[in-house]
Amino acid sequence: MLITKTKWIHLGLVASFLIGYMEWGKDQKMFIFQAFADIIEKGMADPITLLHPFILFPLLGFVGILYALFKSKQSRTLTLLSIGGMALIMLFIFFIGVFMGNVKMILYNLPFMVFMVLEVLALRASRNKPSA
Repeated sequence: MLITKTKWIHLGLVASFLIGYMEWGKDQKMFIFQAFADIIEKGMADPITLLHPFILFPLLGFVGILYALFKSKQSRTLTLLSIGGMALIMLFIFFIGVFMGNVKMILYNLPFMVFMVLEVLALRASRNKPSA
């Protein structure tokens, strides 16, 4: 199976999303993958907690990009919606890191921004490519 450039970018989005890092309060810190585990654990006990927009949209975006990663034919709409859902929380964390001067938050979330831009550029290039 040949892995296309788009699949590599999707894989980069998944990996960089999971290593997103956030800090808050005094001595409170967590990676996104730890937050996902915590959210799923709490969601099993109380499913209503999953309906908060800052939980629901990134979670749906993550599931969508995973689906797009394993799907043979790429859906531009699914990819953009998935990136948008994940970007909601990642951009929020990134800009908090910028405003607070937190280098860890900036550096851990920066790879997602790079893959997000690469994906949008790849989608734009594929849209402008003349069909045979």
